[in-house]
Amino acid sequence: MSSKSGQKVYFDGKLKYAFWEEDDNPVGEGEARATLKREELSLSPELGEAVLVHLRDLDSISIKNYRIYLELSTGEKLELYHLGYRLDDMYRELVRRRNELILRDMLMQETLQKGGLKAEVTSARADKMVSDIKDKASATEVFNGEIEEKQTLCPLG
Repeated sequence: MSSKSGQKVYFDGKLKYAFWEEDDNPVGEGEARATLKREELSLSPELGEAVLVHLRDLDSISIKNYRIYLELSTGEKLELYHLGYRLDDMYRELVRRRNELILRDMLMQETLQKGGLKAEVTSARADKMVSDIKDKASATEVFNGEIEEKQTLCPLG
């Protein structure tokens, strides 16, 4: 599903919400349409101002008693409920989108190239093997002693 802006929509549906400031003062609550895109969740109530939450701003996402709880880095809290059978889908997509965003940020948006990846892994393994062989060779001790000659005979039966 895509929105008018061309971004893929991962969740779209009606729900109820409650929004609190960091000192637990209620800011707003009501019914809204929730739209989850790649990097943001927007709540659009029929009356009032829309709420836009950037997924990078989420400190935690939890689910309890058929409600999804979001804590923002600003200290504000958002509770989503009355999702019905779509509760698990919404929660799963929220977590997946946020984790994907964090991973992309950690990789600094580097892309993996399949062809180059195999060569890099093979090269890294070869370098590691050479390093291991050199380490073992330097730790190897050579026997400098004398070997006695002894013979043991087994009696025949």
